[in-house]
Amino acid sequence: MANFNFGVIDGDFFTSSGNLTQLDNNDTFFFRLENNDSVINVNLFNIIGGDADIELYEDSNFNGILDATDSLLDGSSRTGTQEEVIKRIETASDYFVKVVRFDGNSIDYDLSLTMTEGLSSTQTAINLSPNNQRFFSDFLRGITTFPQNRQFDAIEYTTSANGTIFGQITTNVSDSQFNIKVFDDTNSNGIFDTRDLLLTQKEVIGQTGFINVPVETGRGFVQIENLSNTGYDYSIAANYLQDNPTSTNTSPLTLQQGTAQIAYVAYYGRPADPSGVNFWNQTLGNGNVNYSPRSGDILTGNEQTTYDRIVNDFGNSAEANRLFGGLSNSDKVNQVYNFAFGRDAEASGLNFWTTQLNNGGVTLATFALEVALGAQNQDIIVLRNKIASADLFSQSINTQGEINAYSGSTGEVFGRNWLDPFDNFISLQGNADTALSTLSS
Repeated sequence: MANFNFGVIDGDFFTSSGNLTQLDNNDTFFFRLENNDSVINVNLFNIIGGDADIELYEDSNFNGILDATDSLLDGSSRTGTQEEVIKRIETASDYFVKVVRFDGNSIDYDLSLTMTEGLSSTQTAINLSPNNQRFFSDFLRGITTFPQNRQFDAIEYTTSANGTIFGQITTNVSDSQFNIKVFDDTNSNGIFDTRDLLLTQKEVIGQTGFINVPVETGRGFVQIENLSNTGYDYSIAANYLQDNPTSTNTSPLTLQQGTAQIAYVAYYGRPADPSGVNFWNQTLGNGNVNYSPRSGDILTGNEQTTYDRIVNDFGNSAEANRLFGGLSNSDKVNQVYNFAFGRDAEASGLNFWTTQLNNGGVTLATFALEVALGAQNQDIIVLRNKIASADLFSQSINTQGEINAYSGSTGEVFGRNWLDPFDNFISLQGNADTALSTLSS
């Protein structure tokens, strides 16, 4: 018999590979839960050479040794080499997982153990229903918080249909740094284990991060890793969109009164502030601008003067310098493409526009506006989704606190991070409201 000590477990994967024989027919793994309503996820798999089972015990006398006084809580004893699974909500205490040889001369196995956050003493998962927002909050240890290297949380979710999850994660520390991963329960065993498929991940530096991911009907897991030394409180607001609201309009965009948001999305990569977009919409109206290069329009007279005023003002702004000041021209082109279309420029576009910038044939702001107004096919669908989401965000800024918060470089970065996920769907009102509440709090 071999004894192993995992110590305090969290939302990370605790794994081991072992071998059982007739003489050494069981292995025991000690672990500790520090919080009530913790969900234990145990998986024994890759069983080769015979039949092995698992048992879960509580260390009733807290002596750190599995003995006759300890309580057997659960077990899994499928036949042959089938994987074994235990999933159970438990309270803060000490526990053992025992791997037991049932038959076979020499049995190899892999063990995965992790903890997900229970919502109550009976609920293991957040049930995401269409177009309804769900919330979760907790404390996340830092890298150096005792016990060290226990800075993961994992949360289970379920969905009833294919769709998209949009999540906002907010901490109470302005300089926090964390990594978000979303997994699918690929093997459909109902627990969080090392074989689950990683769907997406994103590293966030700052107080708030946003992530979106298409998911299929079933079960998945969100894992949050604190990359900071100190711990902090965090909260998650998640929307599940079953019928993803998305633009299907591939007609040309037109720069005119009411569409100044195009310039903010394509050049700044964020929603406009209300006063700014109102000013430029009025300017477009006063200049009688009605410009769609895809439709063959050519700027002349007052239209050209107004257009030049917009690109000069955007191009020479302090925000533009913060965004593009240290980038090469090719990096600037890719940045604009990502703002507008959620992708890097294709090779021909990258070469053409980089050459134009290098030769002074076009300014960066003019390039951004022209490439946005010339969008077609999938690019214009993505851009229309971003513009519609940006319009919703801008129109939702309706208190002085929100106006004050959505200003300066902090507001700019927040707006870009918020808008970034909206490539394939349009924001719901709740997404904008939650974001603005976080920003202004």
